[in-house]
Amino acid sequence: MSAWTIRIRILLGFSAILIPLAMGAITSSLGCSSINRLAHLSHETTDQDLFMADRIADHLA
Repeated sequence: MSAWTIRIRILLGFSAILIPLAMGAITSSLGCSSINRLAHLSHETTDQDLFMADRIADHLA
């Protein structure tokens, strides 16, 4: 095997691991921010609603 083939295989191996991890982190952070945003947008938000939103966000993180 040539050096380029080995480098390409290593690069593909790392990208196969890192891309799904990065996508999961991005999706999780977007989900947490949207849950908190929805809780804060409501005019009738109680302390219990904010507590539950934070709890769900922690669960998704």
